[in-house]
Amino acid sequence: TEPVRAAIYGELMCNVGLFNYKANGLAKSWQAFGAVLEFASEEVAAAFGEVLRRHRVPVIATVAFGSLCEAISSQRAWMTGEHGEGLVLSIQKAGRSSAYKWKISREPQPAAVSELTELLEAFANGAGGKAVLIDQSIHEMIGNLHAVSTHVDSARAATKQKKEA
Repeated sequence: TEPVRAAIYGELMCNVGLFNYKANGLAKSWQAFGAVLEFASEEVAAAFGEVLRRHRVPVIATVAFGSLCEAISSQRAWMTGEHGEGLVLSIQKAGRSSAYKWKISREPQPAAVSELTELLEAFANGAGGKAVLIDQSIHEMIGNLHAVSTHVDSARAATKQKKEA
């Protein structure tokens, strides 16, 4: 049975100096890192998943969250635990889906760190009386995004420790 909907996600390996892309022959290539397949029934989806597992293809069920705040909050530990390069969040609105990649701190995002830091400082100072109008879950989401973006990853920590030794 054919999928009702399918999407393949990938990344252009344009940052030659990261993750040994050049040494591993991946520099400037496009690499698929995931796919989402939706089937008409749970039974068909389970059967397809079993076929993939038999061929040693990792299968991970998608997880639905009630809000972006909930998704960010529930995945903070996974992100700072460096269990992958990041997460793909698929958001549907007005009948269309968009994919966003939330990256761990190993791929520096200085503009994002600056903006999040500035926003946290504005919240802490009351934002001209407007901070109280913003739901607490938004305050927490900004804090979680900042914590992930400023996390010192293990590779950088090990390099720094080596230099200091």
